[in-house]
Amino acid sequence: MTQGFSQDSYLQKDGLLDSLIAKHQEAINNVALYLSGGKENIPQVMEEVFVRLYRELGKDTGENVDEIIHRLAYEVSLEIFMSQIQEPKSDDVIVYDELRDELNAISDEDIEQCQLLFETKEAISEVAAKIEESSYMIDCMTKKGFKN
Repeated sequence: MTQGFSQDSYLQKDGLLDSLIAKHQEAINNVALYLSGGKENIPQVMEEVFVRLYRELGKDTGENVDEIIHRLAYEVSLEIFMSQIQEPKSDDVIVYDELRDELNAISDEDIEQCQLLFETKEAISEVAAKIEESSYMIDCMTKKGFKN
């Protein structure tokens, strides 16, 4: 057992949990702030540390309570940080991933076909512009009385 205490006898002492929280709160807050990615995670880290502490009190870990609390603060903070970087933060990330997958699925042949279509469209636009210009010139010449 941890320093010879059981869960029940350890927590039955009046105010012991409150004194542990007061003693370690600043250290846990600092670890949570540094490792978990932000202030918003501090309450979650604090709660989880003391829940896990309660579970570990009956085990023989060879650590004293202070060591257990500090180890748990590191473990919980890192777990929270890792869970945040593995989960998408917004719909934008999901859309980006889908677009990236679609772009990666496009073959070189598809790209060549798109380039050819684009070049064909440009060529057709150029011809259409020349035809329009020619039609305008023919109209002008017809109105002025020029004939072949």
